[in-house]
Amino acid sequence: MAVAEAQLVEALRAGDEEAFAALVREYHPSLVRVARMYVPTQAAAEEVAQETWLAVLNGIDRFEGRSSLKTWIFRILTNIAKTRAVRDGRTLLLTDGRELRLAAIEADDASRAALDALAAGKMLRLEKLGPEQDRYGRVVAIAYTDDTHESLQQVMLAQGQARVSGRVGNRPCAELLLKAEHTARATARGIWADPNFAPLPSHDVTRITAVRGRFALVEGKVLSVRESGATIYVNFGRRWAQDFAVTILKRHRRDFAAAVIEPKELEGRRIRVRGWVEQRRGPMMEASVPEQIEVIR
Repeated sequence: MAVAEAQLVEALRAGDEEAFAALVREYHPSLVRVARMYVPTQAAAEEVAQETWLAVLNGIDRFEGRSSLKTWIFRILTNIAKTRAVRDGRTLLLTDGRELRLAAIEADDASRAALDALAAGKMLRLEKLGPEQDRYGRVVAIAYTDDTHESLQQVMLAQGQARVSGRVGNRPCAELLLKAEHTARATARGIWADPNFAPLPSHDVTRITAVRGRFALVEGKVLSVRESGATIYVNFGRRWAQDFAVTILKRHRRDFAAAVIEPKELEGRRIRVRGWVEQRRGPMMEASVPEQIEVIR
């Protein structure tokens, strides 16, 4: 660290307001310009720059001089700006002000850092998959960065940072994503190293009931397949009013048959099903698209 810079650091540590004001005058415009690359508005960029200066004041005692003071300050700014851009494990704020919701995967805040590392500050190419927006007005798409042919969804799944959602909307795409998820699960990467993320056994009604209202994977042998009214019931237990079951509306039967998943032929097979757990008389999951069901054997 140069002598002049070392003296400046000491002055900042001593609370020298003039030294700090001079530093702000020198770097603030550049900080705002860099922040604007990550956030959608000039006002947001100004906020990021202000947060950066607060972080500089609070962290100057920990500055070790391994890089220049300028580099250290801009690194703080970049980290703050990236955090602003990544809302959660599958939602990004684009520079034009739109929110991007990554299609076809389920991920929570624990995956936020992984998404940040993959996408923050990069140009994205979006491919529509199903409706262009969700009910909250967020863009829903498959996303690619300029430097890879694999989508963000594929990479996150391969890293074990996400699960394939129950509704993908495109069978070839679903197969590609399921393959990435399977590889991560088989090698215990990311979330799959945590037993709590393992597919729930279909006979464990207590555990399945505990995740009602949430996304889950359930795995087990189908005991019977019955029809009642407009619904097909894929039963995993003999106590229909208590054990776990998957429901398929008869109007979707043709879609399942086209994907070589004939509900009646699931009887006696071991399957894995994904979706949102509901509680009726017993725990249930509705399968509305074929990609929700994987035949294991």
